[in-house]
Amino acid sequence: MYLNISTGWKSKHHEVEGTLYSLDNIEHNAIRPLADPRIHFAINGASVGCRSLKTEIFDGNQIDTQLDKVVTNALKNPLHLRMVNNKLSTTQLFKWFGKDFESSGYEGVTDFVNRFALERLQNTHQIEKKIKYDWNLNTKQNVLKKMQELGTKFPELKLTKK
Repeated sequence: MYLNISTGWKSKHHEVEGTLYSLDNIEHNAIRPLADPRIHFAINGASVGCRSLKTEIFDGNQIDTQLDKVVTNALKNPLHLRMVNNKLSTTQLFKWFGKDFESSGYEGVTDFVNRFALERLQNTHQIEKKIKYDWNLNTKQNVLKKMQELGTKFPELKLTKK
Protein backbone atom coordinates (compact mmCIF):
# COMPACT_ATOMS: atom_id res chain seq x y z
CA MET A 1 0.00 0.00 0.00
CA TYR A 2 1.23 3.47 -0.90
CA LEU A 3 0.88 6.40 1.44
CA ASN A 4 0.40 9.73 -0.33
CA ILE A 5 1.99 12.51 1.71
CA SER A 6 1.08 15.55 -0.42
CA THR A 7 -1.91 16.55 1.74
CA GLY A 8 0.18 16.80 4.93
CA TRP A 9 2.47 19.31 3.22
CA LYS A 10 -0.38 21.83 3.23
CA SER A 11 -2.63 20.76 6.09
CA LYS A 12 -0.24 19.93 8.93
CA HIS A 13 0.98 23.04 10.77
CA HIS A 14 4.06 23.57 12.89
CA GLU A 15 4.56 26.29 15.47
CA VAL A 16 7.46 28.68 14.90
CA GLU A 17 7.80 31.46 17.49
CA GLY A 18 4.10 31.29 18.33
CA THR A 19 2.84 31.25 14.72
CA LEU A 20 1.55 28.18 12.90
CA TYR A 21 3.02 27.42 9.48
CA SER A 22 2.48 24.59 7.03
CA LEU A 23 5.46 23.26 5.09
CA ASP A 24 3.75 24.63 1.98
CA ASN A 25 3.65 28.10 3.54
CA ILE A 26 7.33 27.92 4.49
CA GLU A 27 8.26 26.78 0.97
CA HIS A 28 6.28 29.43 -0.90
CA ASN A 29 6.47 32.40 1.47
CA ALA A 30 9.88 32.05 3.10
CA ILE A 31 12.14 29.98 0.83
CA ARG A 32 11.00 30.65 -2.76
CA PRO A 33 11.23 34.45 -2.33
CA LEU A 34 15.01 33.94 -1.95
CA ALA A 35 14.90 33.60 -5.78
CA ASP A 36 17.32 30.70 -6.10
CA PRO A 37 15.80 27.91 -8.22
CA ARG A 38 18.26 25.38 -6.83
CA ILE A 39 16.09 25.41 -3.71
CA HIS A 40 13.57 23.16 -5.48
CA PHE A 41 16.15 20.39 -5.28
CA ALA A 42 17.09 21.16 -1.68
CA ILE A 43 13.57 20.83 -0.30
CA ASN A 44 12.43 17.29 0.33
CA GLY A 45 8.79 16.41 0.92
CA ALA A 46 9.56 12.74 1.69
CA SER A 47 8.01 11.50 -1.54
CA VAL A 48 9.47 9.21 -4.20
CA GLY A 49 9.47 12.15 -6.65
CA CYS A 50 11.68 14.27 -4.39
CA ARG A 51 15.43 14.32 -4.70
CA SER A 52 17.42 11.93 -2.53
CA LEU A 53 17.94 12.97 1.06
CA LYS A 54 21.30 14.46 2.01
CA THR A 55 23.34 13.03 4.84
CA GLU A 56 24.51 16.47 5.96
CA ILE A 57 22.80 19.70 6.97
CA PHE A 58 22.98 22.81 4.83
CA ASP A 59 25.65 25.21 6.07
CA GLY A 60 25.63 28.92 5.25
CA ASN A 61 29.39 28.87 4.66
CA GLN A 62 29.04 26.13 2.02
CA ILE A 63 25.52 26.71 0.75
CA ASP A 64 26.38 27.45 -2.91
CA THR A 65 28.53 24.33 -3.20
CA GLN A 66 25.92 22.24 -1.40
CA LEU A 67 23.04 23.51 -3.57
CA ASP A 68 25.04 22.87 -6.75
CA LYS A 69 25.73 19.34 -5.52
CA VAL A 70 22.09 18.50 -4.70
CA VAL A 71 20.95 19.77 -8.12
CA THR A 72 23.68 17.85 -9.96
CA ASN A 73 22.83 14.68 -8.05
CA ALA A 74 19.08 15.09 -8.58
CA LEU A 75 19.54 15.53 -12.33
CA LYS A 76 21.45 12.23 -12.47
CA ASN A 77 18.28 10.50 -11.26
CA PRO A 78 15.85 9.31 -13.98
CA LEU A 79 12.98 10.37 -11.73
CA HIS A 80 14.05 13.95 -12.50
CA LEU A 81 15.72 13.86 -15.90
CA ARG A 82 15.98 11.26 -18.65
CA MET A 83 16.43 11.01 -22.39
CA VAL A 84 13.62 9.16 -24.16
CA ASN A 85 13.36 9.00 -27.96
CA ASN A 86 15.93 11.80 -28.34
CA LYS A 87 13.83 14.10 -26.17
CA LEU A 88 14.79 15.15 -22.69
CA SER A 89 12.01 14.50 -20.19
CA THR A 90 12.16 16.42 -16.93
CA THR A 91 10.53 16.43 -13.55
CA GLN A 92 7.30 18.38 -13.28
CA LEU A 93 9.11 20.72 -10.88
CA PHE A 94 10.29 22.57 -13.98
CA LYS A 95 6.70 22.94 -15.16
CA TRP A 96 5.23 23.93 -11.81
CA PHE A 97 7.96 26.43 -10.98
CA GLY A 98 9.15 27.39 -14.48
CA LYS A 99 9.38 31.11 -13.73
CA ASP A 100 11.68 30.41 -10.78
CA PHE A 101 14.28 29.11 -13.25
CA GLU A 102 14.44 32.56 -14.83
CA SER A 103 16.21 34.12 -11.83
CA SER A 104 19.62 34.22 -10.17
CA GLY A 105 21.41 34.32 -13.52
CA TYR A 106 19.52 31.39 -15.09
CA GLU A 107 17.73 32.01 -18.37
CA GLY A 108 15.06 29.36 -17.91
CA VAL A 109 14.75 25.61 -17.62
CA THR A 110 17.00 24.78 -20.59
CA ASP A 111 19.84 26.95 -19.27
CA PHE A 112 19.43 25.50 -15.77
CA VAL A 113 19.45 21.90 -17.05
CA ASN A 114 22.47 22.57 -19.25
CA ARG A 115 24.43 23.89 -16.28
CA PHE A 116 23.75 20.95 -13.96
CA ALA A 117 22.91 17.85 -16.01
CA LEU A 118 25.30 15.14 -17.08
CA GLU A 119 27.10 16.12 -20.28
CA ARG A 120 25.20 13.57 -22.37
CA LEU A 121 21.93 15.24 -21.33
CA GLN A 122 23.02 18.81 -22.03
CA ASN A 123 22.52 21.06 -25.04
CA THR A 124 19.15 19.74 -26.03
CA HIS A 125 16.32 22.04 -26.99
CA GLN A 126 13.74 19.25 -27.02
CA ILE A 127 12.79 19.42 -23.35
CA GLU A 128 9.46 18.00 -22.21
CA LYS A 129 8.36 18.70 -18.65
CA LYS A 130 6.39 15.51 -18.25
CA ILE A 131 7.90 13.01 -15.83
CA LYS A 132 4.94 12.29 -13.57
CA TYR A 133 5.71 13.27 -10.02
CA ASP A 134 5.38 10.37 -7.59
CA TRP A 135 3.84 11.58 -4.32
CA ASN A 136 4.13 8.22 -2.56
CA LEU A 137 6.19 8.09 0.61
CA ASN A 138 9.89 7.61 -0.16
CA THR A 139 10.30 4.31 1.62
CA LYS A 140 13.01 2.00 0.31
CA GLN A 141 10.25 -0.30 -0.97
CA ASN A 142 8.48 2.46 -2.91
CA VAL A 143 11.70 3.82 -4.43
CA LEU A 144 12.85 0.35 -5.51
CA LYS A 145 9.42 -0.34 -7.01
CA LYS A 146 9.58 2.92 -8.97
CA MET A 147 13.08 2.16 -10.25
CA GLN A 148 11.95 -1.30 -11.32
CA GLU A 149 8.99 0.25 -13.19
CA LEU A 150 11.32 2.69 -14.92
CA GLY A 151 13.79 -0.06 -15.79
CA THR A 152 11.01 -2.09 -17.39
CA LYS A 153 9.49 0.84 -19.26
CA PHE A 154 12.84 2.34 -20.33
CA PRO A 155 15.44 -0.47 -20.60
CA GLU A 156 17.96 2.00 -22.02
CA LEU A 157 18.19 3.54 -18.54
CA LYS A 158 19.83 0.28 -17.34
CA LEU A 159 18.16 0.35 -13.94
CA THR A 160 17.78 -3.39 -13.48
CA LYS A 161 20.00 -5.32 -11.07
CA LYS A 162 22.67 -7.58 -12.56
